[in-house]
Amino acid sequence: MIDENLLIKKLDKIKNKLINSNKIIASNKGYFVEKIIEIVKNEPKVGEWIPVEERLPKHYGQYLITAINDCGGVYMDVSYYDSQYKSFSPDGVEDDIAIAWMDLPKMYEVKE
Repeated sequence: MIDENLLIKKLDKIKNKLINSNKIIASNKGYFVEKIIEIVKNEPKVGEWIPVEERLPKHYGQYLITAINDCGGVYMDVSYYDSQYKSFSPDGVEDDIAIAWMDLPKMYEVKE
């Protein structure tokens, strides 16, 4: 797993070194590093909650969700996402309100 903030700090240091060096044409100083930082920031984050207002999953499947039930209780569960209806449902019935989601981690591989 990558620490996004640490990676961006390291890339900023590289960009500053490039800007201060005479090896690059002035108009291109730091340009490529800035583009890399932009790409990193826009990539989906591993293990990070995504608010449903910000973005929904692209595909049907199981996801880890944080939801609010009708009594106001907040809980976490594995739920199916239906991309056609744009809704989460653990059992096919949409009861509670999902407020955030993330991809499930990959299953542990047993090494023999």
